[in-house]
Amino acid sequence: MEKKEPCDIEDLLVQSAAMPSRGPESLEEVVSSGLCSSCGACEAVLGSEAVSMQFQEPHSRLRPCFHRRLTPEEQKKVLKICPGAFVGGQEGMAGMVHTNDPVVGGYVSMHCGHAADPGVRHKAAAGGGLTALALHLLESGEVQCIVHANPSVYYRDLTSSGSRVSRTKEELLGGMGSRYARTAVLQGISDVICSGELFALIGKPCDINAMVNGLGSVWKGANCRYLLSISCGMYPDGTTPDKFLQMHKIESEDVETFQWRGNGCPGDCPGVVTKSGKSFAMDYVDFWTVPPRNHSILHTWQWRCKLCPDYLGMQADVVVMDCWPRSEPEHRDSMTPSRAGERDGWVYIVARTPQGSGLVQRAEEAGTLVLYEDRTPGFEDIRFRQPHQVRRALTQWSRRLAHSESSHPVPPRVFRWGERQSRLPKQHCGGRIC
Repeated sequence: MEKKEPCDIEDLLVQSAAMPSRGPESLEEVVSSGLCSSCGACEAVLGSEAVSMQFQEPHSRLRPCFHRRLTPEEQKKVLKICPGAFVGGQEGMAGMVHTNDPVVGGYVSMHCGHAADPGVRHKAAAGGGLTALALHLLESGEVQCIVHANPSVYYRDLTSSGSRVSRTKEELLGGMGSRYARTAVLQGISDVICSGELFALIGKPCDINAMVNGLGSVWKGANCRYLLSISCGMYPDGTTPDKFLQMHKIESEDVETFQWRGNGCPGDCPGVVTKSGKSFAMDYVDFWTVPPRNHSILHTWQWRCKLCPDYLGMQADVVVMDCWPRSEPEHRDSMTPSRAGERDGWVYIVARTPQGSGLVQRAEEAGTLVLYEDRTPGFEDIRFRQPHQVRRALTQWSRRLAHSESSHPVPPRVFRWGERQSRLPKQHCGGRIC
């Protein structure tokens, strides 16, 4: 039969899913094939005496360090949760969303909004959307703690695994801000699960993938109440902060604070203050688009991010994403009147499950979250404001093909909750959602 070439995004996604492939056969193969996302779930499941997350050169990436040979039972156990081995879905989730899109995924409700507290809105990374939802969960007693990433406030934070558990408002607000750095959010999740506390997880889509995998296998019965995520544009390698410091001839021991985003949306990216009080900052637009003169490019990414099958948090209850036109915030020195106030920060808040939609509604009713009913987005709005994610969808097929043709394992392709309602053939749905 003549091979049909993909002609649009949906064809590409179907062929990507149908591509013959095998998953990794060991955790070691996950790492060697470039499929590790540094989530830390392997350490949480196997224990630090077997595997621990450590930085590895030359790119300063967090990777599992093996302290002994894993048994076949341990390999089977860890591959059930590893997002580098399997990205699927929760059983029974099909048909629960109102509508679906091959790129954006499914949703129950979409809103444009921001944190109600002006201080939270200003200091948090993106209008404080996720912070507001997490704060409501704590203050309402729906959960007892929030598992999330520690922001990079001090330079030493960038050399830690970045996992944080907040149980009070003060702890949560102390963890506001972005962390454009390697993060093993799930490294200590077993302690939270064993404590029996009700918790919510805020993480990158790959962290959410691992948690969903775990809830269906080794972490059945865990008191995880909500999964909150972001639209992820990949995160830079650990060498990026060092390159920025080198650009400005700053020694790491002289750094007082090192922040990514926050203090406005998007804010400086990064912003550095030395112990002597000197400030150095790069505008967010410059960071992503302007290569430094006479210097190697600031940011490089791991291969797993370029192969990522779930960059829009398809398995989260709620996902929050930036909503600048064409994903291009204006430079702080050239703001136009028509976009005045944009740097105050607002985001798209996409609830993918009825549970997530209920959380968004309750947070608004409690006065923690502000929603703009006259700015309710749709699929086309998200595509317009997240065009890089559309491009990533278009490259999935070719990247996965190249990876597979190089004799590397390819994890099963994720498909969205509620995929039965789309035009995609049922037999191409991945995981356990069909």
